[in-house]
Amino acid sequence: MRGILDRTDQVIVASGWAVSGAKRAQRTLEWLHNQEQYRELSRNAVVVLTENARVPRDINRQEIVDTLGQLCKAVHLIPFDPSLSRGDIVHTNELGRATRQAYIELAATVVDSLDEGSRK
Repeated sequence: MRGILDRTDQVIVASGWAVSGAKRAQRTLEWLHNQEQYRELSRNAVVVLTENARVPRDINRQEIVDTLGQLCKAVHLIPFDPSLSRGDIVHTNELGRATRQAYIELAATVVDSLDEGSRK
């Protein structure tokens, strides 16, 4: 893993809304932050929270966003979309408008991060 991270410009941490997934994302970001050589990767990381089904009411979504948001550059929320739930190749023209927009905003954040890194 260190060999890969040493050559990495951007980290994207993907998770769902399950508490276990959010905790794994949190531990990943904290581990990166606690490794001096990867601290900047943690600060500039982007977390992607994708809804893959209905989020149970007892899940505190805002707490998850706030907790992860303190550990990275940005948290992006991708709404549930039936086209994604098939687990097959995704064709952007089949995505709902909100999902397509969420991915465009995610891509913009990643590109901006890479552009900022190239100016340093």
